[in-house]
Amino acid sequence: MNIPPKHTLIFCIALIMISLAYPKELFSQNKINPEHYGSDSDSIPVFHYDIVRNRPDSVARLTFIIYPFEEALNDVSNNVIQAYCSYDLNKKVNLYCTASIAYNEDRGAGGPRPLVYIPYFNIETGSNIYFYRKSLTANSRMFFPTDPGNSLSAKFIRNHLIKIGIHGGVGFLNSTIASYNKELIGYNTSDPTQKKLDIKNSLPQYTYAATNAQTPYLSAGLVMENVKDLAINIEKLKRKEIMHKTSFYLDLLASPYSHYDDIVIPDYIEIPKGIYNVNQYSPKQLFGFRAGWSYYSLKKLGLAFGAEGGIMPNSGAFLNLKIGLAFSPKGNR
Repeated sequence: MNIPPKHTLIFCIALIMISLAYPKELFSQNKINPEHYGSDSDSIPVFHYDIVRNRPDSVARLTFIIYPFEEALNDVSNNVIQAYCSYDLNKKVNLYCTASIAYNEDRGAGGPRPLVYIPYFNIETGSNIYFYRKSLTANSRMFFPTDPGNSLSAKFIRNHLIKIGIHGGVGFLNSTIASYNKELIGYNTSDPTQKKLDIKNSLPQYTYAATNAQTPYLSAGLVMENVKDLAINIEKLKRKEIMHKTSFYLDLLASPYSHYDDIVIPDYIEIPKGIYNVNQYSPKQLFGFRAGWSYYSLKKLGLAFGAEGGIMPNSGAFLNLKIGLAFSPKGNR
């Protein structure tokens, strides 16, 4: 799997965004040096703090996420923009929907193609039903900037909520199927007497055919979430918050069918020109799986990250990496 240079550039931009958003938390661990206040330990100031909030069970119920930098690292490399919405209906049920579309897809030059090109897109909706909820405690270190080059480091006991549940959803995927990694068997619709052909082995060398594949699918699996919500006020210092959700999930995927669009083959010596039906005889993979991780802020505005990999029905192996912005209109409840 080769990662094109454009992917590297996008992730460099993403890292810059992270460093600008969280410079102290992620890239600095400077602590107050006692010598800064003199050799006498009594001269070290005492900071008083208040725990403003420590209730992970009352975080935002509605969150929107935009991922402008989703990279699909597969044979047909896509730059994808994704929109995601999550809503907690109650303590046991979460609803979600997501939609993705490619804005830069490498389909290669020349070769047989479908009559109408449809860009990659994927839509899905579903729900998580939680059968396990437990509130736990842990130590959390926070950094509070004091003066240029220094910050106060302190540990606090925070609550976090663990939720485990079952996941189910329905989706629709339009992807590109190419003859260099999928077997395409077709026949010329204008010549009923022609036998079916192996398209890949019938084309000239270094030429491949590609077509649209429409695949509805079902998903079912397990999900585990970790919700954190801690807000601390320290006198004369900036208020700090830990407020985010981390999720891990594993799904099995199944499709009732998949449809390949006809392709147009120009006049090659090796194969007669015409419109070829590659849907009827081409083998199709109707099962798959995926595993993923996501992190997103539950503040009114924050960052979101995700990674997902697996095998999509009829589309093959994939690995997606993404970074974006999360919006929670009402913040903490």
